[in-house]
Amino acid sequence: MKHIGETASVRGVLVDAYTSASGTVFLDFCKNYKTCPFSGVIFADDAEQFGDLSRYAGTSITLTGKIVSYEGRAEIVLSSPSQLSQ
Repeated sequence: MKHIGETASVRGVLVDAYTSASGTVFLDFCKNYKTCPFSGVIFADDAEQFGDLSRYAGTSITLTGKIVSYEGRAEIVLSSPSQLSQ
């Protein structure tokens, strides 16, 4: 958690892009998101502009943005497709 508050790029293999009932998309880099130290989040209002994110499953992606802490885990909230690259 030493990078909380920093703007950085985090690269990893996307395991799953899960869309919740509210439309929020969670980009999971571990099989069990509950024990994963990092994830990406796209809120419902921004999700449509990203298209079908499941196309990235199994591939390495880079998320860029401010690292924040949520429920004891680090995450980057994405609001623009420019924050995600392969």
